Amino acid sequence: MAGALVVTGATGFLGSHLLACLLEADRDCQVICLARRRGTAARDRVFEALHTARHDQGARPMPSGWQQRVLVFEEDFCSPDASLSPQARAAIQALRPRAFWHCAASVQFTETATGEVWDTNVNGLQRTLELASDIGASVFNHVSTAYVAGTLSGRVPETIHLRPETFNNVYEESKLRGEHMVDAYCRAHGLGYRIFRPSVIIGHTQTCRSSSNAGMYRVLDLLEKFHEVVEAKQPGHFQKHSLKVGIDPEATCNLIPVDLVAEEMLSLAACGDRSLGRVFHITNERTLKVAEFFEAACPLAGIGRFEIATSTTRLSAVDQLFRKGLTHYSPYFNCRKTFDRTNGRAVGVDRLQADFHWDQERLKVFIQSWLARPKREKEVVS
Repeated sequence: MAGALVVTGATGFLGSHLLACLLEADRDCQVICLARRRGTAARDRVFEALHTARHDQGARPMPSGWQQRVLVFEEDFCSPDASLSPQARAAIQALRPRAFWHCAASVQFTETATGEVWDTNVNGLQRTLELASDIGASVFNHVSTAYVAGTLSGRVPETIHLRPETFNNVYEESKLRGEHMVDAYCRAHGLGYRIFRPSVIIGHTQTCRSSSNAGMYRVLDLLEKFHEVVEAKQPGHFQKHSLKVGIDPEATCNLIPVDLVAEEMLSLAACGDRSLGRVFHITNERTLKVAEFFEAACPLAGIGRFEIATSTTRLSAVDQLFRKGLTHYSPYFNCRKTFDRTNGRAVGVDRLQADFHWDQERLKVFIQSWLARPKREKEVVS
């Protein structure tokens, strides 16, 4: 056996899909998951997330052998006092871990979550890097975000040397700080590293299912609930009036299915030394305009018509209420970013998207899948 893999964030959306792909790609390797206890034991949380990921992929049953190949240790990297027990550390080292996959992160945007975001994405990352070095891993694979570019517009390069004037939220700032930490620590301690920057992650290409309610899905939930509230107070409002939303008509949104994200990351890791010490945008080769998103989403959420509001557009009380609800997301509806993929193309990873068809009609299928899910599932993820 070539050595085990270590994964953090396996209870999350991307982390659980990555774990499933790792187990499928190498049927002999063992995977060590480090996860927190949150009411439920860490092992139970990891396997529940893994089961959900398999459901997202098409309800395929989980191979029985995975129970033996996945080892789970409870660890809370957000706590400054957290540390693996000597027994756990010895058990991990005995498996000769070769690579560390750090997917754990807080994706909260609001100012009230600043402490949690910084504890997880910066302080927790520091402790994770130290552990990776301590247990003898040779490579640190770090999941960041394409939106570390903050308020930069235009072409965003695949480099950590970005200089955004400002950030849209603490999440973006914490993730760019994290990239610098990974680069500095790994260089100083002889660890190879890769930095992956996914854009907005959505459901699986085959089923369009998503167990995540972040990103695009938060906006869809807002549209759906907004429609319900307005119709309850003003029946028939959206049959007579359009919803006016203030967005840049040329703003773009980059949405990429979770399985493509996992596949590209694994493909880059398989390149070995050729992909070390680099940043990779894990983004859709084909972008849509934000206006196309709202044109597709509004009718499906029960809001018949959508209009782009300009600075001179008179907004109704309903329009203003919706604008208030979008406060934390509006920066993403008014940016024009193109994510450079030179590093990925250099090793051929872009080929994985060759057969993936993406346009507004395909987007509608993903939206319909989310809005049509059973009420019980809506309550679970909300």
